Amino acid sequence: MPKQELELRDYLGAVAVWCVFFAFLFVFSITILNFCCVSKKDDVTVLEEWGHRKKLKMRLGPHRPSVIARAAYQKEFKEDENNKK
Repeated sequence: MPKQELELRDYLGAVAVWCVFFAFLFVFSITILNFCCVSKKDDVTVLEEWGHRKKLKMRLGPHRPSVIARAAYQKEFKEDENNKK
């Protein structure tokens, strides 16, 4: 049997699969995990806090923007109190 000759597009298949996998993982984590598995009684998620800091104007979880703002303010206040000690 002759040696197999691979071209550039053969190597790009692994890169394409990698990109599709992580894109699916990102969409899955935002939609399924944040909206279906996190209830309104749970703590604010890191993704929601990040969206609030960046002022994205979109919901990244089940909590209202006012709840996220209050939680972010309380977190900053606790960090300031710990830094003073």
